[in-house]
Amino acid sequence: MREEGNPSALVHAIRITGIAPIALLVGFLALHNLLPGNIRHWFQPIVDKEVAVLTLSAGHAGIIGLLISTKGRFTSSTYALFIAAVATALAGLRTIGESTTGVVVALMLFLLTIPAVWAEALSARVQRVWGFLRSREGILSILFVTSVVGITYYQSQYENYIRDFILIPFGILAGITAVALMLWLLFGLSHKYVPTLFAWLLSRIAAAYTRIARRRGKSGDWTDVS
Repeated sequence: MREEGNPSALVHAIRITGIAPIALLVGFLALHNLLPGNIRHWFQPIVDKEVAVLTLSAGHAGIIGLLISTKGRFTSSTYALFIAAVATALAGLRTIGESTTGVVVALMLFLLTIPAVWAEALSARVQRVWGFLRSREGILSILFVTSVVGITYYQSQYENYIRDFILIPFGILAGITAVALMLWLLFGLSHKYVPTLFAWLLSRIAAAYTRIARRRGKSGDWTDVS
């Protein structure tokens, strides 16, 4: 288990996914005046509310930084900083208002807080899930889920898909397998018991030949007496 001061590369990668979008948003809003003709139409509403977005981003960045550095163990000074970060975020949220742009930006920043702050917990879960997916049970689970989804989809597209493409082919395959298994068992039994059977038959033939020879000999003796 890693020490708290030495997080893994996966922890850093997850944390970057939560912090990098905020940094890109702030950087673009800070530099968009230098590229006025390259702003996309879908990004223009955010530019129009850049002061509110920057305020909200600053508040969220402060909250994330405090939660990462303190790991939930707040002191008197960090309480004050946390209150300031929350107040900044609320100011930006109130300034944006209830428009679609404000809701999208606020929701995005809120969701980005999860990987940024709880990167270590997410990393541990990802490693457990990855370990399971690499195991035999995980591979079988993936194949099972994929098969069920595929069968469900094709059955919805073709009414007799399960009968024509699953039941009938698998029935034929099961019949071929059963016949092959029976032939293999018969071959194994014949390999085991055929020598004994041939020996028994040879002994019976020899005994029958001996009896016939004795009878012929006795009948010859009777011929000589008569």
